[in-house]
Amino acid sequence: MKKRDLNFKLGVVLGTIIGLFVICHLSPQIALRTHLFFSGHPVSSVTTGIRLVEKVDANTGIYQLQEPVIERATQASLEHFEVKRYSGIFYFAEYVGEA
Repeated sequence: MKKRDLNFKLGVVLGTIIGLFVICHLSPQIALRTHLFFSGHPVSSVTTGIRLVEKVDANTGIYQLQEPVIERATQASLEHFEVKRYSGIFYFAEYVGEA
């Protein structure tokens, strides 16, 4: 009986991690906010506005932050991000510099 309980708990933990990953990459805005959060800007990830600047192709767009974040190491303003769509439903963001 203990082995089944342990397997159930591990299944719940694994299911939660997979579910959070899917939720954090379902739309371009959520993917960009997730990228900001994990790159060390948790407050900005929640408070800043995001707008689409340019649609590069069907799977890629350039997004701009309304209130750019400042990178601590270089004091550079992070304003433009490229968001790409993979596998039809997942979006991933990365910083591209000045657009």
